[in-house]
Amino acid sequence: MDQGSGGLQLSIHISDELDRREVTIFRQGVGTSPHQVATYDDLPYLWQLNRTESGAAEISAAQTPPASDWPLLEQSVRSLLAALSDQLPAQLGAAGVGFNFVNHADGDRTLGVLCSPDDELMALLDTTDSPDQGSPGHAEYESGMLSRGWHSWIPVARWWEASFPLGVEGASALAALVVGELRHRSAGRPINLGLSDLSVNEVLDAGGLGPELGQLFLPGLGINY
Repeated sequence: MDQGSGGLQLSIHISDELDRREVTIFRQGVGTSPHQVATYDDLPYLWQLNRTESGAAEISAAQTPPASDWPLLEQSVRSLLAALSDQLPAQLGAAGVGFNFVNHADGDRTLGVLCSPDDELMALLDTTDSPDQGSPGHAEYESGMLSRGWHSWIPVARWWEASFPLGVEGASALAALVVGELRHRSAGRPINLGLSDLSVNEVLDAGGLGPELGQLFLPGLGINY
């Protein structure tokens, strides 16, 4: 519905035509070419949950090409996390979303991203190959991680974590941290990254994860998967 010069205007679109138009927008991607949208926020949507087997092929067909550079990838991560912060509670209630960046240039090291309903965005980096606490090199390694924006080390899991509040500011901070860490670890270009373990789960009152709610798609994230 659009408020034109003569008042409100109601437009009706055939769903198949609308679906084809959206797929075309996604496939053309984000950039400065005339046929591309200018930002990831201009895409029809940034994430989608498929609750049934039927329809998965149609959803997966709508995916942007890999981001052409790091600033665009950071923009895509920021836009996605801001959208999840705003839309998850309203659409899914107590549900959490998670996915992993896979850095093929760093031994397929994973960098996990979580968006939970308890006002938190979190990044988790697998550092199981880091120096043991108290061993030579650990203090220098820890100093480097803290200087790049990580918050604390989880000794049992040997992962580093950083947490930010839900919302635009938290999304911006986490996106900058993720892209900065991937670049620090020689990722090269966004096209060399992958995604794994996309999930959306009910979050139980006790704090644990309940069953998966469906198949998660991230068509607005500028990474192939």
